Amino acid sequence: MGEIVGSVQQLADLLAGIRSASQEQHAGIAQVNQTIVQMEASTQRNASLVEEAGASTAQMQAQVHALAEAVGAFRLKPARQARAAA
Repeated sequence: MGEIVGSVQQLADLLAGIRSASQEQHAGIAQVNQTIVQMEASTQRNASLVEEAGASTAQMQAQVHALAEAVGAFRLKPARQARAAA
């Protein structure tokens, strides 16, 4: 009878250890999941920022082109002619 009680106690101890390890694993998995969710949110924000940067770049390129055309209408005299005219 004593052996049975000892075996049952060992089994109970093993089950308690398994339960404790399972709880630790659960907590670890929850932390990993939370980190992945945060990384996903950061990735989405970064993708949005990249999209905005691309749109801004295209807009700036259009403005540069328009300014180049506007400035292209002006013709400057070479430096020697400008000094002689002064």
